Amino acid sequence: MNVVGNAVDQLRRALALPANTLLFRADGIQVGVVRAEGKVELRHVELGRDFSQTVEILDGVATSDRVILNPPDSLAAGVTVHVAAAAKSMAAKSVASGPAVGSN
Repeated sequence: MNVVGNAVDQLRRALALPANTLLFRADGIQVGVVRAEGKVELRHVELGRDFSQTVEILDGVATSDRVILNPPDSLAAGVTVHVAAAAKSMAAKSVASGPAVGSN
């Protein structure tokens, strides 16, 4: 078993999301993802390291997913949402730091 290799592979797959994307629910930690048709999908995520304002996500979302920022506690799966355009400063920051996470 190659533990170091497995750890490196896991780090390559990990991504970080703002902490304000997380929903703390009775059945676990979730994020809201906007599907192509504009409907919300709630996904369970596996957390890694906590970097204060961001949290490492080990499993549950991909870099191509549009994750909802500041979701309301009442967010439910299947709800239709409107995706707002990213502000210029947010777009510039995401280019510098990695993939965009979407917005609400």
